Amino acid sequence: MNDPFFIDNEEWQDLIIKRAKRLHPNFDEKIFKLWGENLGIALDINCLKIIEDLCRVKNPKVIFEFGSGVSTIVLAKYAQEYDCKIFTLDDNFEYLTKTYNNVFGTYPDNKITFIYSPQAYKDFLENLGLNDKLDLLIIDGPHGERFNEFAKNFYRKFISQETVCIIDDTDHEDINLFTEKLAKEKNLKKFDYKNSF
Repeated sequence: MNDPFFIDNEEWQDLIIKRAKRLHPNFDEKIFKLWGENLGIALDINCLKIIEDLCRVKNPKVIFEFGSGVSTIVLAKYAQEYDCKIFTLDDNFEYLTKTYNNVFGTYPDNKITFIYSPQAYKDFLENLGLNDKLDLLIIDGPHGERFNEFAKNFYRKFISQETVCIIDDTDHEDINLFTEKLAKEKNLKKFDYKNSF
């Protein structure tokens, strides 16, 4: 279409990726590509950059992520240089498989445990064998069972005062209330991050 006011999806995607590259010129090219392919699903590019920067500053040894995707690639990139254990869990087999395929062959997948758990969060949490407190917790989105009672008990058990938590979609009132309560219980500071894209 030659309408000067019309931008098709591909053109729009290119413009957004160019803007993201200007803001974060040192970010991994593979991350830009995957982020562009998953616009509207992946975390905001600035939030992904915050995750990368936090990893380099805090040097987390035990990372847990509910919801695989581009953020997992950011974590896998961090794992290339640093000693850590990463657990990434998803209730969507397609996303988890796609994430695994994006990691495999490029990043050290031996440091990442990929877990498919469609409904059995209870069984998963009881059988994980995780004994350490989490250094970094990422919860991408409120859907599925990421905030059921078993998941909430998991957060309470493995979050310490030193844990950095990144929780997407805290604009949902019930989740926002839970995160405020959790922050108070664990003596954490809570900051609201606004999506800039």
